[in-house]
Amino acid sequence: MNAGFGSQFAYPGLGGANDLAIAWLTGPILTIHVLFFTYLFAVRQHLPRLYPLMLALAGTYAVLAPLSLFTDWRTIGLILQLLAFPVTLLWMVLIVTLGFKDPKRRIYIVAFLPWLMGLFGNAIFRMGGISDNFWISYSGEITALIHLIILPILIIHRARQAEQEKDQALARELAEAHRAEQELEARVRERTGELRQEIETRSRIQARLQDALTTEQATLANQRELVAMLSHEFRTPLTLIDTVAQRLDMMLERIHPELVPRILKIRSAVTRLLGLLENCLANERLNGTGTELHLETVDVCAHLTQAYRGGTAPAEARRIRLDLPEAAVRVRCDRHLFDVALSNLVGNALKYSPPDSPVTLRVRREPAGQVAIAVQDRGQGVRPADRERIFERFFRSDGLRPQGSGLGLHLARSLARRHGGDVILEAGAEAMGAEEAEETSAGAGATFILTLPEDGPSVATDVAVNQEQAAETTAS
Repeated sequence: MNAGFGSQFAYPGLGGANDLAIAWLTGPILTIHVLFFTYLFAVRQHLPRLYPLMLALAGTYAVLAPLSLFTDWRTIGLILQLLAFPVTLLWMVLIVTLGFKDPKRRIYIVAFLPWLMGLFGNAIFRMGGISDNFWISYSGEITALIHLIILPILIIHRARQAEQEKDQALARELAEAHRAEQELEARVRERTGELRQEIETRSRIQARLQDALTTEQATLANQRELVAMLSHEFRTPLTLIDTVAQRLDMMLERIHPELVPRILKIRSAVTRLLGLLENCLANERLNGTGTELHLETVDVCAHLTQAYRGGTAPAEARRIRLDLPEAAVRVRCDRHLFDVALSNLVGNALKYSPPDSPVTLRVRREPAGQVAIAVQDRGQGVRPADRERIFERFFRSDGLRPQGSGLGLHLARSLARRHGGDVILEAGAEAMGAEEAEETSAGAGATFILTLPEDGPSVATDVAVNQEQAAETTAS
């Protein structure tokens, strides 16, 4: 349009149309130019004080289009001529300054500087500073051609540069990923070696533990065999001593009655030794692996009567009082282990009661199919501090004399639990009747209650379950 080609070819019959088109398009085009340069060379970042001036210049050019509706184009052209000289000069200085200040944008000087120089020369010509010639007349077209040739080349160069930067970034990421992969593989190898070493160490420890377990099992087997042998070897002479003492008792009772108490002491000592042997054997049997109970039906009332009122009853049996129900009460148990548990409870009651005081045995049925055998003494009772530990193995209270081995109560409870029952401690005063409580003045005494499942259809199943639970408890 500036060269007149629009009036010559596009609208030859319309006078003034070329000037009107220039008036409408020059302002927006120059506004776009200013904003483009401002963004391309990062004026806001590098020259923040100049940034508002560039926006004001773009606004000035933007108002030229509506201004042409009210003003002659020659007036707008005069304004453009006045602005062309300082604006193009400012742009050239700005492009050179910012181009060298920012290496990334330095290459654009080659594309834009010739074009601006052409515009600057044309502005000087319009102001009458130089005479007309070919280069001045067509400076805009020549510099625009140079610009259109160089700018695509620069764009291609920038695209290639961006592609190279992308490839370099990708290469760096691949290198970083490869390095991370190598580090991970190294860590995996290191951890695998550590795990292999740990597995070997644990295998050696497991082998040593297995050897130790085998040795311990063999030692325990030898120990049980030794205990059984010693028990057998001791039982025969002790039984012989008891038999001889019993015959001496019968003979001396008529000839020398003053010697009878000594014979009774001998028989009591033999009874204690036999009880200790029974406890050791029962404890070994209880802790042995694969131990099974030899269950049978036992009439508790008949059994207690035979044990403590029969002809083979011990000498101290006359201190025992039996409180039995009239009807038969039957339990399902191992008779031998039941005797051991009950003998320990009765022996403790006799041992810790005054010599002239009785020991009471009561039998009663409990809810849930249990039979309770209460062994009640007239001793000092159990101290509150010892109630929690009284059933621990080898525990002996410091406040009571005489002291035992500390195995009897633990063994009695363990045997009862193996049968599906239990042994609990109940205060003696709470379990006595009013008449018996008045008779007891030495102490409150203690009552140990042995419970066993009553004989019935579901006893076998319950006992089997309790045997497994008791075995797990003993092992732990």
